[in-house]
Amino acid sequence: MCQLTGDIDIDTQEAVRKAFAQAARRAGADSAFDSTQLEFCDSTLLNGLIQLRTIAAVLPYATCPF
Repeated sequence: MCQLTGDIDIDTQEAVRKAFAQAARRAGADSAFDSTQLEFCDSTLLNGLIQLRTIAAVLPYATCPF
């Protein structure tokens, strides 16, 4: 389980990408996130989740780009 806290927006994009890539390496498609502590998020979160799903789908066959 990955705990998401604070704000997720363009300013935190790089940290979110790194956290999601780490989650994908650990759990692959079974990654889970708790967003109950988020104060704000914009499309950066959605984009990150889409990238995570794409990465998790190909991880057995490719190296994570992050």
